[in-house]
Amino acid sequence: MGELKQVGEIDYATKDGEIVSFQCGDGSKPVGVCHLDKKNGCIFALVVLEEYQGKGLGEALVKKAEDYAKQIGLKSIFAQITEKNEKSQNLFSKCGYEKNGESVINDYGLSLDSYSKNI
Repeated sequence: MGELKQVGEIDYATKDGEIVSFQCGDGSKPVGVCHLDKKNGCIFALVVLEEYQGKGLGEALVKKAEDYAKQIGLKSIFAQITEKNEKSQNLFSKCGYEKNGESVINDYGLSLDSYSKNI
């Protein structure tokens, strides 16, 4: 499979705030991505292709987002994870995030758990 490398960091703006995206790849294509909302410290849309899961890429992407958040002066960071997404819940717990509060229902009817961490 070869060594996985960071493909790059893409900084772009949206209507509601600035988003930064972190990617990792296998040298020929991106295999994982993570987004951070720079305004509120929310990590979202963390995805690693199934065949690359279990290799520490999710942890590396979360760490990259945390490091960036520290650089821009954020003191805490969080993720909202669907109640049924045990892989993501386990990943964020492993990275030191704590589940806080009750689940909330978003605009799409999904039940979300919030995980946060002081950085």
